[in-house]
Amino acid sequence: MRRHSSSLTLITAVAVAAMFAAALAGQQRRTAYTLDDWMTMTSVGSFAWSPDGATIYFTSDAGDSGTDEIFRIPVAGGQPTQISTNPAGERPEPKNGLELSADGKTIFYTTAHYFQNIEDIYRMPSSGGPATRLTFNDAMIETEPRPSPD
Repeated sequence: MRRHSSSLTLITAVAVAAMFAAALAGQQRRTAYTLDDWMTMTSVGSFAWSPDGATIYFTSDAGDSGTDEIFRIPVAGGQPTQISTNPAGERPEPKNGLELSADGKTIFYTTAHYFQNIEDIYRMPSSGGPATRLTFNDAMIETEPRPSPD
């Protein structure tokens, strides 16, 4: 009788595992990507947490310029908001290398004019607004800004 009981337990366990695997396989089934899917895919580049941990700032090509712009999104959820802008009549340049000041009021980032390998450092309010250029394209590669904690 004991042998019959353990065989029944094993068969039940295998059947439950098979049903669970089938259910998971059904959830993971995907349809093929369409051309529209490929043409509207976006990416996330660099990111930084706000000092209070309530907001994530990130770069993405999902903005209005088609290049990496700066966005913010509450950690609690919601829609991302684009906070970087490009001056009218100027070529948009991708932003990356995000870093926030200790008080969370300023974002520092880098960008390369005309997609060169030489980047400059900028700052802007974390609430959005115009950026201020801090370094100038002088053949030095300026990357990964790190503001002083003071």
